[in-house]
Amino acid sequence: MHRITLKDVAAQAQVSVTTASLVLNGRPARVSRDTRERILSAAKTLNYVPNQNARSLVTKKSMLIALIVPDIENLFFASLARQIEASCKANGYSLIVANSNDSRANEHELMVRLASLGIDGMLLIAARDSYDHLEDLQHDVERMDCPVMLVDRLFAEQWCDGSGIDNYSGGQLAAACLVDAGHRIIGCVTGGDQRGNAADRVHGFMDYLRDHDVACDPNLEFNGRYRFRGGYDAADAIIDGGATAVFCCNDLMAAGFMQRCAERGLKVPQDISVIGYDNILERYGLFREITSVEQRIEELAEKSWAQLHTRIQELQHAGKKRAGSESAIAAAATVAGDANETEEAGSAAVTVHGTDKPWLTQAQTILLQPHLVIRSTVGEL
Repeated sequence: MHRITLKDVAAQAQVSVTTASLVLNGRPARVSRDTRERILSAAKTLNYVPNQNARSLVTKKSMLIALIVPDIENLFFASLARQIEASCKANGYSLIVANSNDSRANEHELMVRLASLGIDGMLLIAARDSYDHLEDLQHDVERMDCPVMLVDRLFAEQWCDGSGIDNYSGGQLAAACLVDAGHRIIGCVTGGDQRGNAADRVHGFMDYLRDHDVACDPNLEFNGRYRFRGGYDAADAIIDGGATAVFCCNDLMAAGFMQRCAERGLKVPQDISVIGYDNILERYGLFREITSVEQRIEELAEKSWAQLHTRIQELQHAGKKRAGSESAIAAAATVAGDANETEEAGSAAVTVHGTDKPWLTQAQTILLQPHLVIRSTVGEL
């Protein structure tokens, strides 16, 4: 089957290939309205689809963005990916989503493979393993020739552009809600991480309890691994331990906890109060009534993309300036007849405009504040 090319469109519209290219790429051109309409009509009639590879050679842009997630089955990451895709699409970019399965080795392979596709930028939700291999992750990020934006899972040191939620504050919001409702024996189902988001949530939660003279019983703290089953399995010990309330570090674990309560004939919040984290289940029509700490997924996606897009534009602008500088330097050197001077001056231009990576050298962190969405799963004592 013959692939429709730019030449076919130009022939149909009876214009030159150059004119057709200028019009279809939306570039400035002295073309009459009639000619422009003929070109657009021909492209539509022939179902012309631009060759992105050919366009990339000219524009130096692939219009591809990569997003690496640690677990695509996690509802939070799935929802975040969808919102990021919408933001990218609004600016004409396509999003490639890849799953690291929370493995540093997988993450490394994905970064190398995606970079080979000539992506314009990368959004990275770090694998859990990367907290134990931070130097390796930093090395991979530093080797990328495109801007990189860390999303959701941030690190203590600000070494790369990043955006996330203040999870410590989120944990405090959950604790305040339960303490204000009169609860004093409170269980906690964690994600199991000693570092990162889940740890920050737990630290914020526990610190608030201690600050308000509420005992933190280690016998009522369980690792739910962010899974529905994790919350379900932790329920019996927490209920039998006398807890009147529980904080689950994500909504899936809260849903599992509530499922087990129902099987035991317990009512929420009459018999035990439950708070989740993410406010994600309502999007899927599940467990709509859970009181939860909202992570503001739409805003996180929008701000993450906006910062990455800014870095992409900065890099492209620097590339144009470098090309212009190198051309001027080369012309001057040709007149002077000093080829060695040309090489040295060109290298200096690359050093100023090419090797500087502001997403690393001028790293910025965007930290959003969560808020509590109060529904019907928390009752007063």
